[in-house]
Amino acid sequence: MIESVEIKNLRGIREGALHKLTPLTVLVGPNSSGKSTILDALLIGASPSPGDAVGRAVGRRSTRDADARWLLWRQGQEGSTTVGVETEFDYSRYSTLSWSSEVPSELTARLREVGGAPPFSCIETRCRGALRGVTATAWTAFAVDNSYEFKQSPEVLPTPLKFEPGVSFIDMRGVGLGTPLAQLYSESVTQGRRDDVRELLGAVVPGLRNLEILVNHRLEPVLHLVFSDKSVPVALAGDGVRTMLRLGLELASRSKGLVLIEEPEVHQHPKALQQSARALLAGMRRGIQIVLATHSLELIDALLLEASQEDLPRISTYRLKLEEGTLASSRIDGERMAFARGQIEEDLR
Repeated sequence: MIESVEIKNLRGIREGALHKLTPLTVLVGPNSSGKSTILDALLIGASPSPGDAVGRAVGRRSTRDADARWLLWRQGQEGSTTVGVETEFDYSRYSTLSWSSEVPSELTARLREVGGAPPFSCIETRCRGALRGVTATAWTAFAVDNSYEFKQSPEVLPTPLKFEPGVSFIDMRGVGLGTPLAQLYSESVTQGRRDDVRELLGAVVPGLRNLEILVNHRLEPVLHLVFSDKSVPVALAGDGVRTMLRLGLELASRSKGLVLIEEPEVHQHPKALQQSARALLAGMRRGIQIVLATHSLELIDALLLEASQEDLPRISTYRLKLEEGTLASSRIDGERMAFARGQIEEDLR
């Protein structure tokens, strides 16, 4: 489990750190307080594939007006970027990012093959661990539209640098939702959680009998909501149903690792938020570490309502604020969250 993250010169954070992260960590704060950047830092710092993680962090805000250089504080003009993560067992990894106008020819060729247009650029990520001599380097090359290709040496991170079995990023605002729902459902069923998903959705979809994967006219698998007299593709359901189902499936399809979530409350009715809170807590209880950023006081209320007394010590909330690039935070233990609700509300209202 990741216990701490340290950040220097990443996006809008010049310096900052969070310590004593828990199995379920909730980040709150006003806009531009550093929540999303902390999620990016955890993605880059803990991913088994740091080159891909850098590309994904840039792609979450992909526009032609903000190139990959904006991943670095003041576009890298004031030194390199460093992200450090440490586990509860004192394993650590420090990733140093730097901008380079020299792009590996292999990555340039790959970008051209997929239609990427110049000018090309590159972010180099050097990883080191606590043990002397244990290092790895990744290169992420970007085209003008921020599409990317990456490579890593060695191709598989050395064991001291690879302490997470997997890192997943779920951006509920509609960015990067690439995994088809049918695939997620298949993986959830494989994990033995078919009934969990059906119960989650059945509480907010009247008359739902089942979920099934059917084949469309193009012979593609499509996830359907099945009722007594019809079936409907999930894609035609309301936004709230789709987002809650995706969140539930993303969590149900995993049994370990780190899951980062941006605004899980998007499009959701209060009753759906309650179900989402149940899915988050169920994932935490199975051993998934979850770090989420939210603007929803209702989601926090739902988490407190659904959490047991045994759950509360495993939950924490961080109130965040950025002051001229310096990250300020105050940590609230799960047992104190209900009493500190007024303070949390100040950041969300």
